[in-house]
Amino acid sequence: MADKTALAESSQALFCAIADYIGSAKTNRLFDTEKYPDYVEFRKALGAGAYKTALKRVITPGVGPTLIDKFLNENNDWYKSSVLIGKKLLNSITEIDSDYKIKAPGFQKLFYFRGDQEVMGNIEGLFKIANKSPVKGQAKFGNVNKWSPADIYLASEKAKKIIKKTLSTAKPGMFSFVELNIMTSDMIDTGDLLPLSLKKTTKDVILQKVNFDKKEEIKMLKKISISPKRVTDWKPYKKVKYGQKAETRDMRVFLNNKGEIKFRHDPSAKRFVAEFIGSGAEARAGSIGSMKVFCELFRFVDKNTASKLLKAYNAGEVDYFKLLKKIEFLRSDKKRFDFERGAISAVTIINKIMPILKPWFKRTKPKDVEQINDFIRIMYQYITSRTPLSGKFVIAK
Repeated sequence: MADKTALAESSQALFCAIADYIGSAKTNRLFDTEKYPDYVEFRKALGAGAYKTALKRVITPGVGPTLIDKFLNENNDWYKSSVLIGKKLLNSITEIDSDYKIKAPGFQKLFYFRGDQEVMGNIEGLFKIANKSPVKGQAKFGNVNKWSPADIYLASEKAKKIIKKTLSTAKPGMFSFVELNIMTSDMIDTGDLLPLSLKKTTKDVILQKVNFDKKEEIKMLKKISISPKRVTDWKPYKKVKYGQKAETRDMRVFLNNKGEIKFRHDPSAKRFVAEFIGSGAEARAGSIGSMKVFCELFRFVDKNTASKLLKAYNAGEVDYFKLLKKIEFLRSDKKRFDFERGAISAVTIINKIMPILKPWFKRTKPKDVEQINDFIRIMYQYITSRTPLSGKFVIAK
């Protein structure tokens, strides 16, 4: 059974294909959530013929039309988001590049992919090869989403052939992110490929180009710095009885752009998380979900503290798993189990790593502040897929 993310992304791929097929004039009439407030009404107005034709350009393995229809009937917020993004993309795609030609009725050259092998699978294959070619001064990406967080791809037959041919000859040590980014950039420039990252929306849609203009990215990066507020007043966790309120288990670093970075340990996923929380449309920009990756980035500015932090975390994790075994008998009582597991996480891990992170971010000497800001910007670049090695993509939000 497809998960909600797969269903939402596949639904968006369908609506983009429908807009492409019926053209801008009809899209602007039909893609109207006031006139057609739910998916049932929209489908009636669209007609069976246009729906079936659009499906021929939608490649979403594991998520067929029956599942998409059921999902959109049961999730009206996702129906509205799909309508709004599909309409905006059709009307504004030439602002990304003038070679994207989908406004006229009838398909031109694009297909709509989500979770397929020929486009997304082969691009991930190229990513894995490039990620084996180390670049001095750059951390390896934890996964393909940190290089490009595209949820769906618009791609032509020509793009499929280029990607396949490139994969057939790419070899570790000889194929790097330079080659991968040139390949994707060239296809974006000819209107043969569009990596699209999706954010659910219920209002006016923004199409944001990322990594298209490095000067603009650097300008934006310079605005991200630590706020005079520094950090939240984290205090060591003290065990309390079940049902009583305890100290918070996370710590937040405040930024000058009204955003923040939250550090926490997720006891259910059993991992450390550094999450960038922005303001407005960038409410949740992404996260680092590994202490190992976090410390690899930290090492670029402070090797000693990074090593100390990783050592403390690894030691705490050993204790965490030991104590976790002792409360397995509580699993039948979910609330009690979650409470006790959270307390173990706080005592064994949070109480070991926050005393290292908090004073580091609280420093106020000019050189220290410069070092802190360097690390914040490195984290931001990695979390939001804006590193010098990241690929071009467009966010629809």
